[in-house]
This record gives sequence, C-alpha cells and structure tokens, in this order.
Amino acid sequence: MSLNIIMFFLHLVDIGLPVILAGMYFHQIFEYRKSPYLFQVWNFLGMLFIITLPNFYGWLTRGFENHLTVVILNLARPIRLIIFIEIFMIGSHIFLLGTFWKKFYHVLQFSFSYLICEYGYALTVERLSSRYAASTTSTALMGLLEYIVFSVIVIGFFQLQLHFFLKKSMEMTTKHYISMIPLLIIFLILIIVSMQLNVYVFNMILFLSLILINISINYLYRGMMITSKKIAEEQLISRERDYFQQRMLDEKELSKIRHDMKNLLLSVQADIELKDFKSASSKLDQITNVISATNHCVTGFHTLDVILSPKIDTMHTNQIDFRTEFQLTQEAPLKKHALYLSIILGNLMDNAIEACMRIDKERYVDLKIKQDDSMLTIFLANSAHRICISEKGNQPSEKEDGRTGFGVGSIREHVSALHGYCSFMSFEDRFQVIVQLPLANETPKATQI
Repeated sequence: MSLNIIMFFLHLVDIGLPVILAGMYFHQIFEYRKSPYLFQVWNFLGMLFIITLPNFYGWLTRGFENHLTVVILNLARPIRLIIFIEIFMIGSHIFLLGTFWKKFYHVLQFSFSYLICEYGYALTVERLSSRYAASTTSTALMGLLEYIVFSVIVIGFFQLQLHFFLKKSMEMTTKHYISMIPLLIIFLILIIVSMQLNVYVFNMILFLSLILINISINYLYRGMMITSKKIAEEQLISRERDYFQQRMLDEKELSKIRHDMKNLLLSVQADIELKDFKSASSKLDQITNVISATNHCVTGFHTLDVILSPKIDTMHTNQIDFRTEFQLTQEAPLKKHALYLSIILGNLMDNAIEACMRIDKERYVDLKIKQDDSMLTIFLANSAHRICISEKGNQPSEKEDGRTGFGVGSIREHVSALHGYCSFMSFEDRFQVIVQLPLANETPKATQI
C-alpha cells in the first residue's frame, strides 16, 4: 500500500470521525426539520473544508514577512475552532428543530467534548510528531491504525455521554441554556490558549481537569433538564386542574341560569294570560340577553360544550375557521369520564389553535366526534407547519421559553388511562389526530391530576 493511499484514508477517518459523532449527538437531542442525511452531507463538506485550511494558510502567508507568518499561524487554531462551530451552527439552523439558544448550547457542548478528545490525542499519541508528518509507509500505517483506535474510543466516550446525560425527551428552559453557555465558551478558550503555551505538564493536568469538568457540565445539564421537566409537568397539571374547575363553575352557573329562566318563563306565561304583553316582551328581552351571554351550544351535550365554548371564542377572535361534524347519541357515558375528556379534548383544541396561530395562510380547525354504543371517536385536523412527534410523545416546541410541548404527552397519558388509542400525523400543511375512547364501564388507570 502506497504512502499516498494511507494518507488518503487517514484524511478520510479524520473527516469522518466528527461527522459520525455529530450524527450520534444531534440525533439524540433534536428532531429534524429536514432530512438527517442532508445534515450529515453538510457536516462532511464542512469537515472537508476544515481539512484544507492548512493549504489555505500556506497560500495566504506566501510572500509575507516572517513575523506576520507567525501571527497568522498562531491564529490558525482559534480560526479552525470558530469555523468548526459555525459549520454546526448553520447546519443546526437549517436542518434541526429547536430554539436558537438550545442549538447554540449543544453546538458548543459537542465542540467542547470533541475538542477534549482531540486535545488528549495531541498530548499523548501526537506528542512527538503529527500523524500527517509520516515519511514512510510503515509510520503512516501505524499512524492510521492509532487514529482508528482513537476514533473507536472517542465514539465509545460519546455513547456513554449520550446514554447517561442527554435525552431528547427532556428539555431545559432558554434561561438555563443561556446560563450554561459562558462556561463552555470559557473552557473552549482555555483549551486554545493552553495549546499555544505548549507546556506539557500544564497541558496534561488541564486535559484531565477538562474531562472532569465535561462530566460535571453534563451532570449539571441533566439536573436542570429534570428540574425543568418537573416544573413544566406541574404547570400542565395545574392548568388542567384549573381548566376543569372552571368548567365545573360554568356548569353551576348554567344550572342557576336554567332555574332563573324557568321562573322568567313562568312569569312571561302569567303576563300573557293577563294580556300584559309589554311586561312579557320585556322579560323575553331579558331571556334573550341571558342566552346570548351563555356558552355556545355546539354539540348539544353540555359535557362537551363547556370544553369547546371558550375555544370557539378564541378561534373567532383569531379568525380561525371552525368546521364541525357530530354524531352523538348519549351524554351519560361522557359525563362519567368528564375530567379525562376535558383534558384530552382541551389539549387537542389548544394545540390546534396554537398551530394555526403560527401560520399566515388559511387557518382552520376541523373537528369530528362520533359516538356509538362502545366507542367515542375524535378526529381533529388543523392547518399547521410540518412538525415531528418524538417517540416519547413530546411535540418539539420553538417557543421563547424553550420548553418541550407536553400537551401531546398528556393526551397520550390520559388516553392510555382510559384504555384508548390515539394517533398523531403531520403532513406538509396539516396536522391530524385520531383519538378513540372506549365507553364501557371501565375504571381509568390511576393518573395524577
């Protein structure tokens, strides 16, 4: 095997390692906006560009005085790192879902973890000579084998890091991401400065310290994710509890209105019998005003109407077309599961309205509810941008607070508690949900409400 072929494979492994690691890392953390294969192609081209930078520096310093050449070459590592980070920032912006700060944090975290590995390789294997400085076939082959072994170790290191610390289904808030970013920037700068100093003992101590620091940062990140998730879930549970309590208050108010209207109608009947039409007309106006102030009659079933009525007001305010089709037979089975229905249907409608609010073109929500003897089927479709739904049931969110949308997860949890079925599908300009709930006399599984 010739020296040129060995060097070609060495360059190939050098390019391929960060590309493979990026695929592992970002796939674990993010959902993709576009094809993951295109993301990897972008990363490969970026690493290929970085490999060619030394040739560019040689061309750039040609004809310069020696001190200028030294200055440019001393800036080579910081420039390489900045380009490395920028490549992944651009790629994450184009191909990945998530907030800017989440992407920025994870690009820095990935760069920090990878740079620690390269730093360790430079301090140990490459202490005496660069892997690209081989002049014979045997030394080049040995350098290639050493770098392959190093690559396998680094992949294993990243696997452990992803397994123990990083989860796609867990999120931090934007505030937490911003608070962590300065730490990573400081440590990245520290690595670059230490490489410039070229003091072996200091660099080795720093390298070992950075490994511990990286583990500590990941541990801190995981702790923040768990805390953030608990806060988000508690907020969701509180919102669901408040929502149902409000519905109960609405029902009490309606009962009071029914009682008052009954008395008004009896009074109107008495006025008509006494031919006091002016008084009867005045009381009929009162009844009309009361009816106008009450909730919309959407399905004819109070259990569902108290859930849908405030959503209809919101859709009307935001010019969202609401299309309905109902085939309902009995309200008693629905009342039995009123709490679960309020959470499931309420979250479905909230998600649909929120998705419509994010687009400028036609906004619509299409709701169909069909009831038979044993099953309640809810079909909901709404205009939306294409999104991804993770296997854990979370809907990626790009809200400013950076939290993952737990509405889908809550729907799945409560549908499961009723021994039901749900399916979520995202198309280019439409989001679609099907929920089926058995109406048999089953006791729901315990769920925290």
